[in-house]
Amino acid sequence: MISTAVFLAAGVGSRLGALTTDKPKGFLTLGETALIEASIEKCLMAGITQVMIGTGYQSQWFENLK
Repeated sequence: MISTAVFLAAGVGSRLGALTTDKPKGFLTLGETALIEASIEKCLMAGITQVMIGTGYQSQWFENLK
């Protein structure tokens, strides 16, 4: 069984233009939930027990996900 998920969230997201000038693309929302938060929740529901996120661009946004 897979127990670890790794998200690579270090890119600037330049192809998304103005949508990512003030936040990383993982914090864009579909509805009310940020993409990264929805992804982590789905992993937890699937039995993943460890989530790692490799960050770079505006990494401070990811600090509250610890």
